[in-house]
Amino acid sequence: MTDAQICVEPMLDNLKLLHQYAGYQALTELQLTILNLLARYKKLRVGELTQLIKVTVGDIFSSICRLLTLGKISSDLSSKLSLDSLVWCDE
Repeated sequence: MTDAQICVEPMLDNLKLLHQYAGYQALTELQLTILNLLARYKKLRVGELTQLIKVTVGDIFSSICRLLTLGKISSDLSSKLSLDSLVWCDE
């Protein structure tokens, strides 16, 4: 990835957001639930995860960011992360 690619909005905003979650270690029960759902459904929108798990949008977003930081899931970071963002499991 080049400096020019990183500085393109919203990629830079997404990477700044993910950087905030880089220090945490253990996976939470919510993060494990997200991984299990993605293993089952392959790809889901963030909003669909919120509906399936019935937790707050903030809880889902923080878990998604952590999983993205760990490389456990993927998303198109060239688009701003939102409820419409698709996420999928890499494993």
